[in-house]
Amino acid sequence: MRRVAVRLLILIPLIALGWGCGGAEKVWVRVSVPSEVDITRYRLAVLPLLPLRDEDDGEAGESIAYFLQRELRKVKGIDLLSPAEVKRTLEGERLTKEMLESPSEMIDICGELGVDAVVTGTYRLYHVAEPRRYYVDRYSPILRRYVTEAVTYYVKTYYLKLHLMVIEGEKGEPVIEGDFESSYSEPHNLGTLVLSEVADKPPLQKLALGAISQFMMRIAPHYEREERFLLR
Repeated sequence: MRRVAVRLLILIPLIALGWGCGGAEKVWVRVSVPSEVDITRYRLAVLPLLPLRDEDDGEAGESIAYFLQRELRKVKGIDLLSPAEVKRTLEGERLTKEMLESPSEMIDICGELGVDAVVTGTYRLYHVAEPRRYYVDRYSPILRRYVTEAVTYYVKTYYLKLHLMVIEGEKGEPVIEGDFESSYSEPHNLGTLVLSEVADKPPLQKLALGAISQFMMRIAPHYEREERFLLR
Protein backbone atom coordinates (compact mmCIF):
# COMPACT_ATOMS: atom_id res chain seq x y z
CA MET A 1 0.00 0.00 0.00
CA ARG A 2 2.86 2.37 0.85
CA ARG A 3 4.50 1.55 -2.51
CA VAL A 4 1.30 2.50 -4.36
CA ALA A 5 1.12 5.81 -2.50
CA VAL A 6 4.74 6.60 -3.31
CA ARG A 7 4.17 5.84 -7.01
CA LEU A 8 1.13 8.12 -7.09
CA LEU A 9 3.12 10.95 -5.50
CA ILE A 10 5.73 10.57 -8.27
CA LEU A 11 3.21 10.25 -11.12
CA ILE A 12 1.00 13.26 -10.25
CA PRO A 13 3.73 15.92 -10.85
CA LEU A 14 4.77 14.11 -14.04
CA ILE A 15 1.20 14.16 -15.35
CA ALA A 16 0.89 17.84 -14.49
CA LEU A 17 4.11 18.57 -16.36
CA GLY A 18 2.86 16.58 -19.32
CA TRP A 19 -0.33 18.60 -19.55
CA GLY A 20 1.60 21.86 -19.50
CA CYS A 21 4.43 20.78 -21.82
CA GLY A 22 3.07 22.96 -24.63
CA GLY A 23 3.72 26.10 -22.61
CA ALA A 24 1.35 28.87 -21.51
CA GLU A 25 -0.13 31.53 -23.77
CA LYS A 26 -1.02 34.94 -22.35
CA VAL A 27 -4.41 36.26 -23.49
CA TRP A 28 -6.61 39.23 -22.60
CA VAL A 29 -10.30 38.65 -21.89
CA ARG A 30 -13.19 41.03 -21.25
CA VAL A 31 -14.67 40.58 -17.79
CA SER A 32 -18.01 42.03 -16.67
CA VAL A 33 -17.67 44.12 -13.51
CA PRO A 34 -20.81 45.01 -11.50
CA SER A 35 -21.37 48.48 -10.07
CA GLU A 36 -21.03 49.27 -6.37
CA VAL A 37 -24.52 50.80 -6.33
CA ASP A 38 -27.54 50.37 -8.61
CA ILE A 39 -28.26 53.95 -9.74
CA THR A 40 -31.03 52.82 -12.09
CA ARG A 41 -33.32 52.34 -9.08
CA TYR A 42 -33.23 56.10 -8.46
CA ARG A 43 -34.78 59.00 -10.29
CA LEU A 44 -31.71 61.23 -10.49
CA ALA A 45 -30.78 64.87 -10.95
CA VAL A 46 -27.31 66.31 -11.50
CA LEU A 47 -26.50 69.49 -9.59
CA PRO A 48 -23.78 71.97 -10.61
CA LEU A 49 -20.48 71.17 -8.94
CA LEU A 50 -19.13 73.68 -6.43
CA PRO A 51 -15.55 75.01 -6.29
CA LEU A 52 -13.62 73.50 -3.42
CA ARG A 53 -12.07 76.86 -2.51
CA ASP A 54 -14.24 79.93 -2.10
CA GLU A 55 -11.77 82.12 -4.02
CA ASP A 56 -12.00 79.93 -7.14
CA ASP A 57 -14.26 80.82 -10.05
CA GLY A 58 -17.37 78.63 -9.98
CA GLU A 59 -18.19 78.79 -13.71
CA ALA A 60 -16.54 75.44 -14.47
CA GLY A 61 -18.99 73.66 -12.14
CA GLU A 62 -21.88 73.86 -14.60
CA SER A 63 -19.71 72.61 -17.46
CA ILE A 64 -18.50 69.64 -15.41
CA ALA A 65 -22.12 68.87 -14.47
CA TYR A 66 -23.01 68.92 -18.19
CA PHE A 67 -20.31 66.34 -19.00
CA LEU A 68 -21.41 64.26 -16.01
CA GLN A 69 -25.02 64.37 -17.21
CA ARG A 70 -23.92 63.31 -20.68
CA GLU A 71 -22.05 60.26 -19.37
CA LEU A 72 -24.88 59.25 -17.03
CA ARG A 73 -27.33 59.21 -19.94
CA LYS A 74 -25.32 56.36 -21.47
CA VAL A 75 -26.30 54.07 -18.57
CA LYS A 76 -29.03 51.68 -19.67
CA GLY A 77 -32.31 52.16 -17.79
CA ILE A 78 -31.34 55.40 -16.05
CA ASP A 79 -34.05 57.94 -15.11
CA LEU A 80 -32.43 61.37 -15.25
CA LEU A 81 -33.93 64.83 -14.86
CA SER A 82 -32.94 67.24 -17.64
CA PRO A 83 -30.57 70.15 -16.88
CA ALA A 84 -33.30 72.60 -17.91
CA GLU A 85 -35.70 71.19 -15.31
CA VAL A 86 -33.02 71.33 -12.61
CA LYS A 87 -32.18 74.94 -13.46
CA ARG A 88 -35.83 76.01 -13.58
CA THR A 89 -36.70 74.32 -10.27
CA LEU A 90 -33.69 75.67 -8.36
CA GLU A 91 -33.74 79.13 -9.93
CA GLY A 92 -32.89 81.73 -7.31
CA GLU A 93 -31.33 79.20 -4.91
CA ARG A 94 -27.61 79.37 -4.19
CA LEU A 95 -26.00 76.01 -3.52
CA THR A 96 -23.15 75.92 -1.00
CA LYS A 97 -20.74 73.29 0.27
CA GLU A 98 -22.46 73.50 3.66
CA MET A 99 -25.74 72.48 2.04
CA LEU A 100 -24.13 69.38 0.53
CA GLU A 101 -23.07 68.32 4.02
CA SER A 102 -26.51 68.95 5.55
CA PRO A 103 -28.87 65.94 5.32
CA SER A 104 -31.95 68.11 5.95
CA GLU A 105 -30.98 70.52 3.15
CA MET A 106 -30.38 67.67 0.68
CA ILE A 107 -33.70 66.04 1.60
CA ASP A 108 -35.41 69.35 0.80
CA ILE A 109 -33.58 69.75 -2.53
CA CYS A 110 -34.47 66.21 -3.61
CA GLY A 111 -38.07 66.95 -2.63
CA GLU A 112 -38.14 70.18 -4.66
CA LEU A 113 -36.76 68.40 -7.71
CA GLY A 114 -39.01 65.38 -7.27
CA VAL A 115 -36.11 62.92 -7.43
CA ASP A 116 -34.85 60.03 -5.30
CA ALA A 117 -31.21 61.13 -5.34
CA VAL A 118 -28.87 63.79 -6.68
CA VAL A 119 -25.38 63.55 -8.13
CA THR A 120 -23.20 66.44 -7.03
CA GLY A 121 -19.89 67.34 -5.43
CA THR A 122 -16.97 69.74 -5.47
CA TYR A 123 -14.04 70.40 -7.78
CA ARG A 124 -10.63 72.04 -7.87
CA LEU A 125 -9.13 73.14 -11.18
CA TYR A 126 -5.57 74.45 -11.28
CA HIS A 127 -2.31 74.26 -13.20
CA VAL A 128 1.44 74.12 -12.55
CA ALA A 129 4.19 75.28 -14.95
CA GLU A 130 7.64 73.78 -14.45
CA PRO A 131 10.91 74.31 -16.36
CA ARG A 132 12.58 71.28 -17.91
CA ARG A 133 15.90 70.85 -19.67
CA TYR A 134 17.20 68.70 -22.45
CA TYR A 135 20.67 68.62 -23.99
CA VAL A 136 21.69 68.83 -27.64
CA ASP A 137 25.02 68.54 -29.40
CA ARG A 138 25.80 71.43 -31.76
CA TYR A 139 28.81 71.74 -34.02
CA SER A 140 30.85 74.88 -33.33
CA PRO A 141 32.73 76.19 -36.39
CA ILE A 142 34.90 78.29 -34.10
CA LEU A 143 35.90 75.43 -31.81
CA ARG A 144 35.73 72.93 -34.71
CA ARG A 145 34.02 70.37 -32.53
CA TYR A 146 30.64 69.46 -31.14
CA VAL A 147 29.59 71.15 -27.92
CA THR A 148 26.72 70.24 -25.63
CA GLU A 149 24.10 72.89 -24.93
CA ALA A 150 21.21 72.94 -22.48
CA VAL A 151 17.82 73.95 -23.87
CA THR A 152 15.09 75.01 -21.43
CA TYR A 153 11.41 74.42 -22.12
CA TYR A 154 8.34 74.46 -19.90
CA VAL A 155 5.69 71.87 -19.11
CA LYS A 156 2.29 73.23 -18.12
CA THR A 157 0.15 70.63 -16.38
CA TYR A 158 -3.55 71.12 -15.68
CA TYR A 159 -5.16 69.21 -12.81
CA LEU A 160 -8.84 68.59 -12.11
CA LYS A 161 -9.81 67.05 -8.77
CA LEU A 162 -13.42 65.99 -8.26
CA HIS A 163 -15.21 64.84 -5.14
CA LEU A 164 -18.42 63.22 -6.43
CA MET A 165 -21.38 61.91 -4.47
CA VAL A 166 -24.72 60.25 -5.03
CA ILE A 167 -26.88 61.64 -2.22
CA GLU A 168 -30.10 59.79 -1.44
CA GLY A 169 -33.22 61.88 -0.84
CA GLU A 170 -34.62 59.70 1.92
CA LYS A 171 -31.81 60.32 4.43
CA GLY A 172 -29.95 63.14 2.70
CA GLU A 173 -26.69 61.23 2.93
CA PRO A 174 -24.29 59.85 0.29
CA VAL A 175 -24.82 56.25 -0.78
CA ILE A 176 -21.50 56.41 -2.60
CA GLU A 177 -18.76 59.04 -2.86
CA GLY A 178 -15.13 59.31 -3.87
CA ASP A 179 -12.25 61.44 -5.12
CA PHE A 180 -11.27 61.37 -8.78
CA GLU A 181 -8.44 63.16 -10.53
CA SER A 182 -7.21 63.73 -14.07
CA SER A 183 -4.37 65.76 -15.57
CA TYR A 184 -3.18 67.00 -18.93
CA SER A 185 0.28 68.32 -19.83
CA GLU A 186 1.49 70.45 -22.73
CA PRO A 187 5.01 71.68 -23.61
CA HIS A 188 5.82 75.38 -24.09
CA ASN A 189 8.66 77.71 -24.78
CA LEU A 190 8.77 80.93 -22.79
CA GLY A 191 6.72 82.87 -25.34
CA THR A 192 3.89 80.37 -25.71
CA LEU A 193 3.82 79.87 -21.93
CA VAL A 194 3.19 83.60 -21.38
CA LEU A 195 0.42 83.57 -24.01
CA SER A 196 -1.21 80.51 -22.45
CA GLU A 197 -1.16 82.17 -19.02
CA VAL A 198 -2.94 85.21 -20.48
CA ALA A 199 -5.54 83.13 -22.33
CA ASP A 200 -5.88 80.66 -19.41
CA LYS A 201 -8.15 78.16 -21.20
CA PRO A 202 -7.74 74.75 -19.56
CA PRO A 203 -8.84 71.68 -21.59
CA LEU A 204 -11.88 71.25 -19.34
CA GLN A 205 -13.69 68.63 -21.42
CA LYS A 206 -10.64 66.34 -21.58
CA LEU A 207 -10.00 66.76 -17.85
CA ALA A 208 -13.64 66.31 -16.83
CA LEU A 209 -14.23 63.19 -18.91
CA GLY A 210 -11.03 61.64 -17.56
CA ALA A 211 -12.12 62.07 -13.94
CA ILE A 212 -15.80 61.26 -14.58
CA SER A 213 -14.89 57.97 -16.29
CA GLN A 214 -13.35 56.81 -12.99
CA PHE A 215 -16.58 57.68 -11.17
CA MET A 216 -18.69 55.87 -13.78
CA MET A 217 -16.72 52.68 -13.24
CA ARG A 218 -17.99 52.64 -9.65
CA ILE A 219 -21.65 53.42 -10.30
CA ALA A 220 -22.34 51.59 -13.57
CA PRO A 221 -21.67 48.01 -14.74
CA HIS A 222 -18.77 47.89 -17.21
CA TYR A 223 -16.18 45.65 -18.80
CA GLU A 224 -12.52 45.46 -17.90
CA ARG A 225 -9.62 43.65 -19.54
CA GLU A 226 -7.92 40.97 -17.46
CA GLU A 227 -4.88 38.87 -18.13
CA ARG A 228 -5.30 35.11 -18.42
CA PHE A 229 -2.94 32.20 -19.20
CA LEU A 230 -3.94 29.26 -21.39
CA LEU A 231 -2.03 26.01 -20.95
CA ARG A 232 -1.37 24.08 -24.15
